Amino acid sequence: MAQAAAARKTNRRSRPEAVASPGAQDLASLEARRQRAAPMFERGVSPAEVARVLGVSRQSTSRWHRAWVDGGADALASTGKRGRSARLSSAQLKQVEQALLRGARSQGYASELWTLDRVGAVIESGAALLK
Repeated sequence: MAQAAAARKTNRRSRPEAVASPGAQDLASLEARRQRAAPMFERGVSPAEVARVLGVSRQSTSRWHRAWVDGGADALASTGKRGRSARLSSAQLKQVEQALLRGARSQGYASELWTLDRVGAVIESGAALLK
């Protein structure tokens, strides 16, 4: 029975390895990857094939293709950093990190267990100290 399961696993098509999340890459390299798609679109390469070549999801290349059709290669340019601005300064973040590394007991808790509420309290106190 175990041999049959092993045989089924070896017959499955392998999935491409996961690519690092966009947050782990700089904006310039993400834009460069999108710009590499533009000449492929011009040659008539399908978004699915572009996804395979560039190692990204088909959803991303479909979105890029729509943008390219609407605005050309310029539409694939970076729009800059997205998301909310950081609420803590670098100094505050460092202070919170040091408090967490010292342990929960050093913050007055009965155990070393860090819970979400405890971490939140450390963040709030660290942010209040540096205001």
